[in-house]
Amino acid sequence: MGTGYTDTWLTSNAGTGKYETYVRKVVCGTTGNFSVGGIVYINGGPAPTESAPLEWYIAYMTAFDMTADGYGDIEYNAKDDLAQQLGYSNFDKMVENASKGETIIKGAYINTKLIDVETLVADTALVDKLTTRILTTDSITANMISVGGFEFQNGQIYGGSDFGVGPGVKITSKDTERSFKAYKDANNYISMFYNSANDWGLKGVVGGSTVFQLGNPAGEGTFVGPFNFTKTQLVSSSDVTIGSSNYKQGFTLENNKISFNRAVSSIYQRRAEMGVANTAYGSDTLLAVEGGDIWHQGTVTTPSGSGYTSRSCRFYASDIMMRGSMMMYNGSNIVLESSDANAFVRVPCVSKYCKPATDIRLDLDQTVISFTYTLKINVQLPKNPKFGHTVIFLAGRKADLGIIGGDTSNEKILNPGNNTIYNWCNISNRNIVIRCVFMDPWWHLSYDDVVNSGFGN
Repeated sequence: MGTGYTDTWLTSNAGTGKYETYVRKVVCGTTGNFSVGGIVYINGGPAPTESAPLEWYIAYMTAFDMTADGYGDIEYNAKDDLAQQLGYSNFDKMVENASKGETIIKGAYINTKLIDVETLVADTALVDKLTTRILTTDSITANMISVGGFEFQNGQIYGGSDFGVGPGVKITSKDTERSFKAYKDANNYISMFYNSANDWGLKGVVGGSTVFQLGNPAGEGTFVGPFNFTKTQLVSSSDVTIGSSNYKQGFTLENNKISFNRAVSSIYQRRAEMGVANTAYGSDTLLAVEGGDIWHQGTVTTPSGSGYTSRSCRFYASDIMMRGSMMMYNGSNIVLESSDANAFVRVPCVSKYCKPATDIRLDLDQTVISFTYTLKINVQLPKNPKFGHTVIFLAGRKADLGIIGGDTSNEKILNPGNNTIYNWCNISNRNIVIRCVFMDPWWHLSYDDVVNSGFGN
């Protein structure tokens, strides 16, 4: 078609599944080689087969030489298309029919069938059918169109009031902003936006404060209320500066644990972790508390007939390992399970269970001995105790118990009945509580519990 030729579609060339008018403009070059041109073909969609052939129905096809008279033939063809849409065979028939009618002109009012003009200027137009061949940039500009309560601007459409003026919705597509907003005003709205690869998402604003934000908004993170999101965590935290150091505190939810942190002072934090806890607490730890207390109280209430029964809350554990002291308030008790004949408690914990007829030597950190055996148990008090050191014996059943003094001559047992020193005290078939208190140089046993017991050397 010659050097420098152009080939342009003046209409869309997309298929619609119905008859359409397609217009194509070819401008030949002024020099070079010329050959066959004007060929069109189908592109896209599945390749036709014998069982599923391509059926292409062409009602009309022609070419116009525009060298002499420009776009006149195309314009006339477009007029025929418009006439056919209105129920006429061609534009001439529509003109002929219109000429038979009556035109009313009265003041500023005109009522007629057809107006054929080169240029039409109107501030407001109500059009049932509008057919156009070309809309250029200068044909329709900002603030010229209002459809069904929506105002069209350059790169923007809004319904109701514009953003920042009053309630409404707005679509914006500009280089600096691409968004959809529904809003009450500039301080109360929800926005879905994509401005760049690092600035996109969905956020809601109430009273000027962002209450949730999802996506990857530049510099503001992803959050709902006080909770921030990452790929692996849900976090509600704040930095606390203590001295010259910053500490994290708040709540963190991960796929395998929940943790709570509170900065208090210096390097110390109050922390609780549940799940796969920090390895510092041990690989098998599922609940860890550091720098704080566990407060467990209240009652468990359950329906019982027409009423309810209540009991104190319980703490269940197979083993309890203590590194410090256990303080019991006045009126508190350590109670053995009555159905277990072999129940045995020593507080703090000891390294082995006591058996009947077995001699036991206490350490200084073993201060409470509880047993239910019916056979005799001999227990030797710890050596080198400090003044005031106390050992308590709890006999859960009528048991035989031998209490033996320490290793030195100053660690013997004082009989409160006759103020005589002995090496041992024997309690037979008694269900009692015995308190042994070292008051240098002797062990003093509680009077009521042992006054009728046997003593010897």
